[in-house]
This record gives sequence, structure tokens and C-alpha cells, in this order.
Amino acid sequence: MKKVLLFTAILFMANLYSQETANDRLTIKKGTLNLAGDFSLGINNSETRFESFDQEFQRDSDRTSVSIFPRFGYAFADNWLVGLIAGYGVSKIENNDIELGAESNFFEAKTETVTIAPYARRYFGLNKNLAIYLQGELGLNWSWNENTGDTIERTTSNVDEYFVAFRPGISFFVSKGLAFESSIGALRYSSFDSENGQGNQTESTNLDFSLNASDLLFGLSYYF
Repeated sequence: MKKVLLFTAILFMANLYSQETANDRLTIKKGTLNLAGDFSLGINNSETRFESFDQEFQRDSDRTSVSIFPRFGYAFADNWLVGLIAGYGVSKIENNDIELGAESNFFEAKTETVTIAPYARRYFGLNKNLAIYLQGELGLNWSWNENTGDTIERTTSNVDEYFVAFRPGISFFVSKGLAFESSIGALRYSSFDSENGQGNQTESTNLDFSLNASDLLFGLSYYF
């Protein structure tokens, strides 16, 4: 919720600051090419206590995720961009359950993901250097999962995800062609098809609005 309020406040202040006429607002001209890269990093450490079978445990949990998304785009009309996104991400969860006064129980889950997605983006200039945008994506994710632990056998699975996503963002131009960009959150519809190491298959669909680390993107973009 804090991220949503911050994003709303930035847009509101930008509108107050923008006093130029429509002709003076930022325009991505037809024929412009765009090279860019977005980056996502998530780190979370926590410590909790819980009871199980009348025994008290302490869980130390570490979660990290890193993703990079290079992309290329072409402006087929003023303020309209189409292009292609490619990406790679890795995330890891490590849980260490410690029975108070006894031995610990370690568990690790690791996921690697490859993404490819055509996209379309519409810009709305606020002043000469600042624009907001709405981006739509239609893409595929291929994920490979591995779970290991002290008390479980190693298990693996893979997931094929087909998705449609819409995400808002901000572009701030520090020079004529270079911009800092940030995308905050995504409305996503997904269809999953997963298979574990034993050959069992599962299909599911999901619709949600996400503000997790993988949907908070920051990057540089070059227009020429």
C-alpha cells in the first residue's frame, strides 16, 4: 500500500509541476528506436516463532530474487512503442527451523526463470522531461524449480506460464536520449502448466495485481 501511495503522490506532484502547453510536453516521435534494460532485486530476512506438535520452533527465513530484462522497441507512431522483452531471473528461499533447545531443520527452494514477451507501450507526456506510460505484454515464462532439505528428498519441477500483463510506469529523461524508468506493479492473468520429477502434471490459472519484488522494475532506457 505504501508503494501505491508513493506512486500516486509522484504522479500528482508531476501534474502540479507541469505548466507547459501540450506542444511542450515530452513526445516519443514516430520512427524512434529504443534499447533498454530493467532490473529487479528483492531481499527479505525474517525470524518467527511457531508451535508444532506441542514443540516450539524458531524459523530463520532468507529470501532473495534477482531479475534482468533487456528489451528493444520501435515507435510506430508518436508516443506508441512496440517491441520485445527477454529476461532471466533467479530466486531462492532458505528456511532454517530450529526446535528450541534441539537440532535445526534446513530447507531450500530455488527457481530459475526465462522470459520472452512482445509488448506495446503508450506514453503520456507531463512536461519536457517526464512521462508516464501504460505497457501491455503477452508472453511466456519457463521456470525450473529445485527443493532440497535435511528431512526431504530432492525434488524438481518445471513450469510453463502463459501470461497477459499490464503495468504502469514513469520515464524521466536526463538528456535528449537517456531516461531513467521505473515500473511499479502489474495486473496479470496467467495460465500455468507444471510437471514434477515424477511426471505428475498440474494446470491452473490466476488473476491478480502484484506489488512483489519481481514487479518493481528499475532501469535505463536509450532512445535514438
